[in-house]
Amino acid sequence: MEEARLAAENQRIRANRNVFPEALPEVTKLRVRQTVQDTIHEYGIMLPHLKQELEETQAELTGEKLLLKELKEIQRALQARRLDLATMGEAGESQKGSQGRSKLMDMKALVQELMRELTGFLAKFYPPIQPYDDDATVYDLKQVLEDIMNLSVSRPADPYLVLVHGEYYPPHVEQLINAGVAVRHPRDSQRLRLVDFYS
Repeated sequence: MEEARLAAENQRIRANRNVFPEALPEVTKLRVRQTVQDTIHEYGIMLPHLKQELEETQAELTGEKLLLKELKEIQRALQARRLDLATMGEAGESQKGSQGRSKLMDMKALVQELMRELTGFLAKFYPPIQPYDDDATVYDLKQVLEDIMNLSVSRPADPYLVLVHGEYYPPHVEQLINAGVAVRHPRDSQRLRLVDFYS
């Protein structure tokens, strides 16, 4: 049945071909010529617009190239400036660091010299004493002074020394207070601190 249907379809196609004869060669040539002429005409109309677009694109490209050149020059200048600033910053930091280290070393040397003088002064004029014959405890003014000095550095928020009974000699404490070197706590007489000499 399928073969019969295909054969019938084939015969129908052949019959239609005979009904519509092929176009004459001259007509085909005329159609091709007309199509080519139409295409040439359309291209002739489009060509000026395409040339104008090409010129505009070339002008934009030239402007972009000029802008790119300027931006590269700016980038090189900025990189050179950044390098100069970095070099200057490193040199400045190095100079500041060396100056800071030098000042710190000078301060340490000064503190050591002052501590030597203070120790020598206390050893000469305020040597350790044993005030009570029945008590072997030795009291040293230097010890009280060192303790309040250390607390003023290690605990600046609460630099008070607790005067434990029997650990410090009361006349030494009073001597420091009378000399203006130390002060008692305003609400607790058993606490002592170094005077704020820098204030």
